[in-house]
Amino acid sequence: MNTDNDQYTEGPLAGKRCRRGLIIGLACLIAPLTAIGMPEPEQQSVVGYLENTERSPASDQGAPGPLPREDTRDSENPGEPGLMTAHSPAEQNRQLLALYQQQIQAQENLASTYDPALGETLTGMARVLQRTGNHKAALDAYQRALHIARVNDGIYSLSQEPMLRGMIDSFQAQGEVPSIAENYDQLYWLYTKSFGEDDPRLVPLLDEISEWHLTAYSQNPDKQGLYHLVKSHKLVAGAIEALSARLGNGTLTVLPLLHNLVLTNYYLADHQRRYPVARRQGFSFQTANSVMAEPLTQDEILVVNSYDNGKRAHEWIISSLYHNPDTRPAELASAMADLGDWYLLFGRTASARKVYAQAWQLAATDPDGATTPQALFGSPRLIPLQSGVLNGAADEFTGLDQSALKTDAAVARLTITDRGEVKSVVLEAPADPGSPDAGTGVVEDRQDDNALDTVTAALKQARFRPRLADGEMVATEDFAFNLTLAP
Repeated sequence: MNTDNDQYTEGPLAGKRCRRGLIIGLACLIAPLTAIGMPEPEQQSVVGYLENTERSPASDQGAPGPLPREDTRDSENPGEPGLMTAHSPAEQNRQLLALYQQQIQAQENLASTYDPALGETLTGMARVLQRTGNHKAALDAYQRALHIARVNDGIYSLSQEPMLRGMIDSFQAQGEVPSIAENYDQLYWLYTKSFGEDDPRLVPLLDEISEWHLTAYSQNPDKQGLYHLVKSHKLVAGAIEALSARLGNGTLTVLPLLHNLVLTNYYLADHQRRYPVARRQGFSFQTANSVMAEPLTQDEILVVNSYDNGKRAHEWIISSLYHNPDTRPAELASAMADLGDWYLLFGRTASARKVYAQAWQLAATDPDGATTPQALFGSPRLIPLQSGVLNGAADEFTGLDQSALKTDAAVARLTITDRGEVKSVVLEAPADPGSPDAGTGVVEDRQDDNALDTVTAALKQARFRPRLADGEMVATEDFAFNLTLAP
C-alpha cells in the first residue's frame, strides 16, 4: 500500500523507494521508458542520475509530474484489456524528447546549469533529435553539452569526444563539409594534447580523418577539392614521421597510415592529370599557364611529386615488413606486388616487371604456403587504387545505365595485355557468381544515353595487374569481369 511518504513506480525503477518531491516526479517520468523503447544507454543516464542524487530542499519544489499512463488495451480489440501496445518510432521519439526536456529543467533546478549529469542528459537528447532529423536542435544540445564538459573537465579533456562525434554526424547529414573538417581538427587536437603527437593511440583517429578527407574529395573531385588531399597528406605524413621516430622504422603500427598515404598520392596524381599545375623541367618545374619557370606553392609541389611520394610510401611499407621479425613471406610478397601495381599505373612497365618477378619468387618460397604465386598472379585483377575512380571520381569513368542491360548486373569479357591494359571489351549477361576467375567491379549508374559505350571506354582506361606465368607477365583472353550496377 502506498502512502504519502512511501511511493513506488514501475519500469526500470520497479520495487525501489522513490524520494519525495523532485525525485518522485523524476522517477515517475522515467517509469514509462521501458514501454516506449528507450535505448539502454539513455535509460542508464536517467536512472543513474536519480540513484546518485542527494536530496536537497529544492526537491520538494516544482517537481514535474508523471505523464499519463499508456492505454493497455489491445490495439486490434480496443474493448478488451491486452498487452501494452507498441508505439511507432515517431511517437517513441516524441515521448523521449518530452521526458528529456522535463529532466533537463529538473536538473537545472536541483543542481546548476553546469552539472556534469546535465551534460549527459543533453547528449542523450541530442541523439534522439538526430533520429528525428532535427539536426539544428541536436547541434545546439551537443554544443551546450560540450561547453559543460569543458567547464567541468578542462579544455583538453577527451570527455568532449562524444559531443564532437555527434556534431560530426549531424554536419554530415546536413552536408556541411567545412564544419565536419573543423570538428575533426578539434578532435585531433584533443588527442594530441592528451597523448602526444607520437602516440600509437592516434593511428585509428588519423586513419579515420584521412579516409574522410579522401571520401569528401572523391564525392566532389573539383579543383577546390585539392584542400582535402593536401590536408590528408600532411596529417598522415607528419604522424608517420613522428611515430617512426619513436617506435623505429620496423614498426608495423604505421602500416595503415602508409596505405592511406599511397591512396592519397594516387588521388593527387589524378588531380594533377585533370587540373595540371606544373610539369617537371629538370630539377625545377614549369607551370601550366606560363612558359617561364615559376616558383610553386608547397601544395602544388605536393601534387607534382605525387608519384615519387607514393612510391616512397610503398617502399616504406616493404622496409617496415622486411625489418620486422614477425613478418611472413606472404605479407612481403603482397607488398612487393602492390609496388609493382604502382609502377604499372604510372607507365613504368619495366620496373613493374622486375618487382612482380621478385614477388612471384618470394611467394613461391613461402614455407607456410599462406600466399602462393597463383593467389597473387593467377588471374588479372583490377588494381584497387582505381576503385574510387571507377565509381565516378574522374569524369571519364561515369556510370552504366542499368536499364540499358535490363538487369542489375553484367559481365564484361576482357582481353588484357601483358602490360595490364584492356584491349577489348564484350558485355554480356551476368556470370555465375561462383565463377572462380571472375573479377569484381562497381560502376555507378548515371543514366547515360550511351551507357554501353561509356562503360566500355571506362574499362579500357582501367589498369589491371596482369597474370604471371613462371614469373613473367603474360596476356589473358576472355577474362570474366563482373560489373555490379548501382540502381
